[in-house]
Amino acid sequence: MVCSDFSQCQIENVDNCLIRKKGCLGFKGKCSIVKCEENRKVYRLATGEAKVAKYHIDGGMINDTTKKCDFMIIVYGDENKIIFVELKGKDTNHACDQLKSTIDLIGKKFTNLKNKYFYARIVNTKSVPGIKVTSHYKQLRVSLNLLNSKNGDYIKISSRELNESLSNI
Repeated sequence: MVCSDFSQCQIENVDNCLIRKKGCLGFKGKCSIVKCEENRKVYRLATGEAKVAKYHIDGGMINDTTKKCDFMIIVYGDENKIIFVELKGKDTNHACDQLKSTIDLIGKKFTNLKNKYFYARIVNTKSVPGIKVTSHYKQLRVSLNLLNSKNGDYIKISSRELNESLSNI
C-alpha cells in the first residue's frame, strides 16, 4: 500500500514528510547530483541545481509484499520529471515487472503536478541482449506511454552504473 499522504508530500513546496515517516523521503531540495546506490549498482542524475525529491520506495513509501522498485526521483521545473529506478542483479525481466507495478500504483497520484513525464531506469549486473522484445519490457513501456502525453521510449537500462544529465532525459 502506498503512503496515504504521498499526494500532498510530492508537491514541490512541501519540504518534509507530513507524517514524519522515516525511510520514505530521502531528500528534497536543490542539489547538483542525485545518487541511488545499492549492492554496487549506481544511478546518478546530474540536475544542474534543480529542485528534486528522492524517495525510497521499497521499504519506505511502500511497505508490503507488492512488487516495487527501489527509488523514485522527482525533478521539479517547467517539465516535471518522475524517474523510477530499479537497481537489480541479473533478472531484468523482474526489474521491468517491479517498475511497472510501482508505476501503476503511484503514477496516477501525481494529480497536483502539471506538465509531467514519467521514466524508468534499470541498473543491473550485466547487459541483457534482446530485452526490448520481451513481454515484461513491452508491458512496462505501455504503462509509461499511458501516463505520458506522447509515446516514446522512456526506459533506459545499463550495466552496473547509469549516469545521465537532466538535459539529456
